Amino acid sequence: MNREREPNPQQADVIGANRIRHFNGWLRAYDFRVPSREESSGRWVVPFSRLRSLVVPLDGTSFAEHALPHAIAIARRSGAKVRLVQVHSLRDSVSFWEQYYSDSLINRLRRKKQEYVQSIAGRVRRLVDTEVAGIVVESGEITESLSEAAAGASAVVMATHGRGLVGRLLHGSLADSLIRRLSCPVLLVGGSRFPVDLTRDPMPRHVLIPLDGTRFSENVFDAAVDIGSLSSARFTLAHLQHVGEAEFWPDRSGARGHLQGAAMRLKQRVPNVNTEFIISNQRTAPAIVSLIKEKGIDMVALTTHGRHGLARLVKGSVAASVARTAKVPVLVFRPLDQPAESHGRSLARSLWRWMQTIATE
Repeated sequence: MNREREPNPQQADVIGANRIRHFNGWLRAYDFRVPSREESSGRWVVPFSRLRSLVVPLDGTSFAEHALPHAIAIARRSGAKVRLVQVHSLRDSVSFWEQYYSDSLINRLRRKKQEYVQSIAGRVRRLVDTEVAGIVVESGEITESLSEAAAGASAVVMATHGRGLVGRLLHGSLADSLIRRLSCPVLLVGGSRFPVDLTRDPMPRHVLIPLDGTRFSENVFDAAVDIGSLSSARFTLAHLQHVGEAEFWPDRSGARGHLQGAAMRLKQRVPNVNTEFIISNQRTAPAIVSLIKEKGIDMVALTTHGRHGLARLVKGSVAASVARTAKVPVLVFRPLDQPAESHGRSLARSLWRWMQTIATE
């Protein structure tokens, strides 16, 4: 009797894009909490973590591997399973003619990627007591395949190049595309061409959550608490206001009231919460980066609208700007059920900010 082979977490499994959902179902079937090394030694860190599974995209370079220490640190404390995913795209790996006339080359590339993911999974298993699975997905569309591989995950941890406008136009941005598609938070960390040290512990001790005076910006609270509480981090809520926006915020007491209300809601879940109300001559993203340096922040958590196209050109993306310029990990969450944005006061404020940018540059 023919039976479909179950994905084996002890080796890298090469699967097609149409089998990703089957693989995700196998992972959720074993969705239980595994004690970490600290717990097995008698030191319980987080009794009930909501972080059940982490996805780490790889591309065969040391640059992408710089996300691994963050995933390992979170997995050790939360018991979350770790999925290492690399997409095997013929379109990006070999030329058009080689795809049809060089089967041996394609098979060799496939084996090479499988061996690579298997070796990385073996290194990660030596550092965590949770399940580690590695898969190579054969597909021509990297963003779509990674999105499907991350279905049901608690978070995605990935390295980012931090490209500017020109770089994104030439090469695109995988992180931006994933954030717009995923229903889970994405932890963006800076990559490097140098070899990664998997033994370091990059857990945050001080988390910054910028707010904009709306409940929408508080959507990242759950994800920030899930990660920050693993290391007993303290939290700072900051409302940053540009001096040129005074006409749009004539009643600053309202913004301060919202900030204090948000702090009270967050204090119901974590004990150490501070607030900062800052009026700056910098735009929002540079002001956040300045606050990171001033307060010794080691992780930023942001809610994003996931804008793209013309909306992104006019209104910009604070989350993308901070991720490119900050030297600390940035946790980004885009609520899929976000309400449609009004085009009145919000658009007027954004157009005013854009005009100021053009006038000052």
